[in-house]
Amino acid sequence: MPVTRADLDRWLTELTGDPIHSAGPITPNRMGWWDLFPRVSQADFNPAIAGMHDNFIWWTVHADAAFDAENVLTRPMLLHWKGERVSMQLNAARCGLTLRLVSTERYDAAGLAVLSPNANDRTTDLSRLLDAFDALRQMRCVAIEDAGITQSEGWTSVAETQEHPNQNAIFWHSQGHDSFDGLGMLSRTMHLYWRGSARALAQPLKKAGFQVTIPTDKSTSIQIASSHTPPDGIATIEEARRWERPLRPASLQTPHAGPLQIVAHSSNVSAPDHAPGKFVEDLWPAPSEDRIFYRLRYSDFNAVDPLQFQERPKPPLPGNGAPVTMRWLSDGRALIAWIDYGAADDLKLVVSSWAEDGVTELFRQFNTHPGRHSQIDVDAAAEHIVIARPRGVAVRQVGPPGSTGRTNNPRVKVRRKRPRSPNPWDELKVISNGTDEGYPIVAISRNGQTLLC
Repeated sequence: MPVTRADLDRWLTELTGDPIHSAGPITPNRMGWWDLFPRVSQADFNPAIAGMHDNFIWWTVHADAAFDAENVLTRPMLLHWKGERVSMQLNAARCGLTLRLVSTERYDAAGLAVLSPNANDRTTDLSRLLDAFDALRQMRCVAIEDAGITQSEGWTSVAETQEHPNQNAIFWHSQGHDSFDGLGMLSRTMHLYWRGSARALAQPLKKAGFQVTIPTDKSTSIQIASSHTPPDGIATIEEARRWERPLRPASLQTPHAGPLQIVAHSSNVSAPDHAPGKFVEDLWPAPSEDRIFYRLRYSDFNAVDPLQFQERPKPPLPGNGAPVTMRWLSDGRALIAWIDYGAADDLKLVVSSWAEDGVTELFRQFNTHPGRHSQIDVDAAAEHIVIARPRGVAVRQVGPPGSTGRTNNPRVKVRRKRPRSPNPWDELKVISNGTDEGYPIVAISRNGQTLLC
C-alpha cells in the first residue's frame, strides 16, 4: 500500500513529540526541539530566521503536491532538514518508513531526505535490528537503541532500565549508529555492547539474518555485519528534485547587503547561495538591533561562506545558535571567532575583527578540539578577551582599532636572544581548568574578575 500523509504525520509526531497534521498549518512548539515548515513558497525562506529551534524539517509547495486529493503519495517527496540524523532515521524506521537521507554538512548536521511512495514496504538492516531488539525485550533482556552518545552513557541507560543488575543487556550508541548509511543499511561492521550471555543475545540477531561474531571474552563487543542487499525502488535525491520548481521571488525583507569576507582561503569559498536548501547557520543581532549578521553554511572542510548581513526583520525573530562566536566592542568593532578546519598545527580557532573598513585576522589560537559555541568572550570594559584552548583558557588584552595580534603556537619552540616587543593583543596568561582535551567553552564576567571554562 502506498505511503499516505498519515504515515508522514505519524513519523513527524514520533520525532517531535507533538501531534502533527501537515495538511494544515503547524504552530511552533516553544517547548520542543524541532521546527516544521510545510509548503514553503518563497525563494528567500530561511528556517533559522523563521523558526525557534536548532532542528528543523521543511518542504516546498511542489514537494507537498506529491500527495493527491486522497492524501496518497504519488511520487518522491524532497525534504530539507537540519538536526539529529540518528533520531530522524530511527523514528522513521520505528514507523515502518525507509527514508533516503543524504548529509550535506559535516558531522551529518544537515541535508536532504526523500520519502518514496513505497517507503512503507521496504526492509533495511536498521528495521531488522529494531525487530531483533524487540525480540530481545520479549526475552526479558535490556535492549536499547541509540543509548546515548558514548558507551558510558549507554551503560547509564542500562542501569536506569534494568530490573536487576544481572539481567542480560545489549545496546548501541549514536556514534555506533554511523555504521548505517542513508538508507539504513550497514556499511561496515557494527559493535553492540553487552553483558550476560552473549550466545543468548546473539540468537535473535542471527535469526534476523545478520552475520554475528560472538566474543570470547566479556570485554569484546558483539559484532554484526549485513548479509542483505539494499532495498530497491527508494528514489534518489536527483529523482525527487526533478519535481521541484522555482519558488516565488523574495519577500519584502531588505535584500542581503554583504558580503564580509572573513576566510583565509577565499579561493575555496563558493559564492553566496540563497537558493532553497541553504539555511542560516549563524545568527547574531547587532547592538542597535536593526541588523542581523549570519553565515549561510559551511562550504567544505577548508572554508566557510562569507559573513552576510541584512536588516533585522520586524518584529525581531529568535535566533538559532552559532557554531562560531561574535562579541561586540563599545567602539563598534565586532570580534569574530571561527574555525578553520584546514589549518596546520591545529591553529584552527581564528579570531578576527570586523569594522567598517573590513575584516582583519587578529591571531590564531592553538586548539585541537574547537567547539561550535562560546569560543571567545569579552569583559564589559572591552579590556580583555578570553579564548578557548585545550584544557583551559587564554587571556589577552584587547588592542586598539587597526592593530593585530600574534599567534602563539606551543608546538613551535623559538629561542630568542632578547624579549619580544610588546603587542597590543599580547597573551597575558593561560589558565588551566585541569580537565582533559574536549570541546571547551569560555565566558568572563562583566567586571572581568571571574572566568568560566
